[in-house]
Amino acid sequence: MAAKAAVLLVTSDFLASEFILEQELPPLLIAAKAGRVKILWIHVRASAYHRSPLRHYQAVIEPDKPLAEMTRPDREKAWVRICKAIEKAVGEGEGGEAVENPPPVQPDEGGADVIIFHKATKLLRDLEESIQNGRLRESIFGPIVLEELKRRPTAKLVEPYDLHWIVDGIRMSDYYFNLVRPSAEQLDWNWDVVQTVAPILVGVARTLEPSPEARSLLKRLCDAIADQQELQVVWPKAGAFKDTINTLYDACQRATELANDDVLAELKGLTVVGRY
Repeated sequence: MAAKAAVLLVTSDFLASEFILEQELPPLLIAAKAGRVKILWIHVRASAYHRSPLRHYQAVIEPDKPLAEMTRPDREKAWVRICKAIEKAVGEGEGGEAVENPPPVQPDEGGADVIIFHKATKLLRDLEESIQNGRLRESIFGPIVLEELKRRPTAKLVEPYDLHWIVDGIRMSDYYFNLVRPSAEQLDWNWDVVQTVAPILVGVARTLEPSPEARSLLKRLCDAIADQQELQVVWPKAGAFKDTINTLYDACQRATELANDDVLAELKGLTVVGRY
């Protein structure tokens, strides 16, 4: 079985990413400790790497001199060393020379023995990038959707995956939220929540494969968006609740536009009250 290599290009942005540090890096470190993955990390730009778990692993090049601070000739030589290290790590399972990987120091704090890889990793990464540097930089609901998605590691992306559904849905919900907020006390509470939440629900339903996780996510997002408006959705009890969620989810999946009449009609059947 071929050895696997994880090549990490470390910068301050890399270490500032909660998704990378909480979702992507821990499974790699666990696999490295078990000898299944070779960690190859390269210090690209100055960062506080010594405060991260990577301090327990030997860098491919001297970490005190990041690539960005090297002269061009030195940087080209460094890339040659990096390429050779990758070739050795990948070739280990094919009869090539193994690259030594010093065992990591046991962390002081206790951690989970098993971490599940998120099935929608690409979506989370794309959303985080959009929130930090893209179309969701000033979004109110972008971070909320991202956090809710992170809590559902078995949610899977549809194929083909189109980021525009969920990003455009978030942006439209942001727009409606800002539209009703200045005069929220004078407007219909139910309609405030309905028109604000609908685009996000459609975007999520068109991005994830049908599953219990995807259905429960719709309910969580309704509650979170209503909470932002200082309102609360009163859901039906027991069996009626399940029917309501299933009908709402099916309408969202069938939708061909973010402001879909069937979705709006299902949402208008909910009861919305003041939170206080």
